[in-house]
Amino acid sequence: PRPAYDSAPPSAKAAIAAASSDAAAAKRDPGAAYAAVWPEDEVAGLALACVHLAGKATDAPARLTHVLEHARDPKRGVMGRRHWPLAAPWRDTVLAGEQRILRLFGYDVRLSMGDKVLKAFVGEDRILEDEAYRAYARHGHAAAAPKKGDERLALSKTVFEGAANVMMRGLSWACSGLQVQQESHILVAAAVLVADRSVEDAGLRIIAGFVDAAAQRATALLKEPAKMVTLNATKIRGVAGEVETTRRRLDAYYSDERKAARAALAND
Repeated sequence: PRPAYDSAPPSAKAAIAAASSDAAAAKRDPGAAYAAVWPEDEVAGLALACVHLAGKATDAPARLTHVLEHARDPKRGVMGRRHWPLAAPWRDTVLAGEQRILRLFGYDVRLSMGDKVLKAFVGEDRILEDEAYRAYARHGHAAAAPKKGDERLALSKTVFEGAANVMMRGLSWACSGLQVQQESHILVAAAVLVADRSVEDAGLRIIAGFVDAAAQRATALLKEPAKMVTLNATKIRGVAGEVETTRRRLDAYYSDERKAARAALAND
């Protein structure tokens, strides 16, 4: 969960704080600790509410009736074996759960795990402290052997943090609308490109061939045919370019000249 829940009900804050403390003390999975706070039926309702809300947040909404039908499918295991009522009170439970989730997150349902997706994509061991990365990449050293394969996915801590910041706080990223159009692997690789362009220290920038390596990695993870590598590389560059275009448009729209022009037009 997020570190602050200013809009959450006091009871929810207390329950999460208690569950977090218990999970840390017992070295338990936090998700299991949070689930233990609520009755089993309520956890099931919240789970369905998450699915329903996620569809809306990613511009791929599903009818609540269809969500409930899917949950009742016997193939769903323990969820499918539950005695799900056809409508109320489960519809009301799910809708109430959706409201609780929205309040808990302050009605902000943007992707907040981009850093974890990126870390899993490139490999945690390939995110190096800046000085270690400088020695590894050896930018500008003519005698340095070129990196091959996944070696090209290595990132400096500066670029990694910059990419995470782009995904979680970048206005141009949020306004581009690309999150609902591309796979997460393409998005995180593009965020690296965006962050890399703002790094002034040449020794910390990405290794030549990063995009090709990222495209190969994305193609493998998506289980696509090898011929898709070139297309995925184009997608990565295209997403990064679209974010930059959105940034320039936002800069122009909020420039002093444009704001003055809009103010003058409103006064007329």
